[in-house]
Amino acid sequence: MSYSDVPAKGPSGDIVGKPRRNATETRFYLTNEFGLIALIVIFALAFKFTTEGFFSAFNLFTLGRIAAVNIMIGLAMMVVVITGGLNLAVGAIGVCAAMTCGYLIEVVGLPWPLAILSAVALGALLGFINGWTSVRTGLHSFIITLATMSIFFGVMIFLTRAESYRALPPVFAAFGRLKLLGFFSPLLLVSLLAAL
Repeated sequence: MSYSDVPAKGPSGDIVGKPRRNATETRFYLTNEFGLIALIVIFALAFKFTTEGFFSAFNLFTLGRIAAVNIMIGLAMMVVVITGGLNLAVGAIGVCAAMTCGYLIEVVGLPWPLAILSAVALGALLGFINGWTSVRTGLHSFIITLATMSIFFGVMIFLTRAESYRALPPVFAAFGRLKLLGFFSPLLLVSLLAAL
């Protein structure tokens, strides 16, 4: 064995150099992310062998649609949680945006692409109100978003009289039912693109 093959030791006596790669890999296996991936794989295999049709095209499509909504909600929450806050108004803002989109299409008569952009702009404005109020008042975002959640929901119920908008263009339902490769929901694709 030559001198170059002997691993170098740092000031604390730890081996530095090539063996560090193994330490990094070991650290990855101990992370929450790897544990979550392992749990998903284990449960997927358990359901595959104990439940008939779990990996059927219909079930994968349905799971993808459900996951798409949860991914978008998770992304909205993630930004606030990373900064040490909490946003309880995510659902209320989503409802306001969806109802605004329906109103602009059904009542105002806007083309659906403009209605969607307007609804997203309203959601961004309501989020800005939450953030600005939290920063300016110094109150924790939990308190601010708890209050705005009630306000947003209340105003939306008052304006719409708790009635939903049903006369939406067929493109909305067609997009929700569309299957890519026979089992993949395009809603999941939208969520994954938003995540990227």
